Amino acid sequence: MSFYSTNTGRNSNRGWASRGVSRFPVTDDSLSKEQLLSNTGDVVATFALPEDPAAKTEELVRDFQQLSSYSWVDAPHPKIIVPGSPPIWTPAQLPFTLSQDRGRSYADYHAHRLPIHPLLSIVTAVLHSQSVTSDPKLKAFKFSSLDIVASRNVLRKLLRWIQGGSDIRDFRIDVDLVGETVLLTRREAQTEYKSSGYGKSFEKAMTSHDPIETGHHRIVAYTLDGVRLLVRAEMDACLRPDAFDIPPLGDPLPDHAPVAEASAASSSLTPGFEVVSGGFLIAQSQTIELKSRSRTTWDPARHSRVNNAFSWEKTQHHVLGWHERGTFTAIESETLDQLGQRAEGQAQQGNLCSLAKVLRSLIEVVKKHGERTLLTLVCEGGLLTLRRRLDRTNGALPQELHPLFKI
Repeated sequence: MSFYSTNTGRNSNRGWASRGVSRFPVTDDSLSKEQLLSNTGDVVATFALPEDPAAKTEELVRDFQQLSSYSWVDAPHPKIIVPGSPPIWTPAQLPFTLSQDRGRSYADYHAHRLPIHPLLSIVTAVLHSQSVTSDPKLKAFKFSSLDIVASRNVLRKLLRWIQGGSDIRDFRIDVDLVGETVLLTRREAQTEYKSSGYGKSFEKAMTSHDPIETGHHRIVAYTLDGVRLLVRAEMDACLRPDAFDIPPLGDPLPDHAPVAEASAASSSLTPGFEVVSGGFLIAQSQTIELKSRSRTTWDPARHSRVNNAFSWEKTQHHVLGWHERGTFTAIESETLDQLGQRAEGQAQQGNLCSLAKVLRSLIEVVKKHGERTLLTLVCEGGLLTLRRRLDRTNGALPQELHPLFKI
């Protein structure tokens, strides 16, 4: 069953009403109306919220496979280390006080470093890992087996739209069809913004990392209720390689494999994009997501810890630091299984089922229009529409990589 209606006119969204979703004001980091609709044409489909799904007893996420990882390097030109080195969990002793985040942070580091093809690093890292691995499953992986390629941020935007409520913001996702695979590229108002809060300071206090690396990302493939996805997600931290549980607060930095650079391979697809070998691939059981929350501003009615942290890419440990004006007095940690057993976690299963339905509907309508039609998914005031995209200068990937999705 499809959850969209086709449209023939640019103004076909007039008079639309959604289920429990209202228009929200544009915030400083939200896309303006001009940015939302820049270089777009007619609306070709309008998506409806799926009805609340019936509870499913079977596992929604199956066939999980970690394919690669990489770290960005602080360098004048775009450069990644594969598999790279994530920050290692080495937390400070409670209580501790941190300064508020300062300087600039990145809303989308990939678009900042690779503005023409932000998804290029995903494919490049996987190809690099395939070229050096002895794992037959990794070598056998084919991009043509995928239904969707996206960042975790894209999926979270769609999930927030499904959930409704006050967390919905306008967003734009550019859509490309290559072979039978739909590529989803996030578009932000700006790739960097002024830092605020304590999130980055908290991450630095709880981890140790190589100073030349500026962000670590995992690339995983899995099937979500029948939809095969390749997803890139940032990893905040990892347990030390010889650990099985989160160590006590204040443990010293463990010895770990240094990043040893091998021969650097400049990408002919994007001049100046450099890929080097180094680091170590982290086991799934060692992955950590870090969050900080203010006791003075936290509103349980508006925010759900599970909704923010429950990861369908199967991050195993979720750490939450509580503070009052920068003084951290408590740190909670839960495993993925513990989060899933909560009522919120069980409700999230229904939301993920709805997400799969929306993705299936999106795939259906995109394939009807074919590879030659560029499209853009726009959420404005809670209305989710698919529009024609008029600017053909930038695609999700260079044309030279398209054959990978057709064999």
